[in-house]
Amino acid sequence: MLRQATARATTKLFEFMTHDPIKAQADRYINGAQDIYDLEFRQRQVDRGLFRASR
Repeated sequence: MLRQATARATTKLFEFMTHDPIKAQADRYINGAQDIYDLEFRQRQVDRGLFRASR
């Protein structure tokens, strides 16, 4: 029982440490989860000067 819990915790830690947010963001675009609302939200941030518009 303890061995299973330790293995599960180790796996979770490995997944956490190897998580790449940039890849996750790219996957969201590729899978279509990034919808028009997100793009409009980002554009409003650019308009407010929080981010520079990408060239």
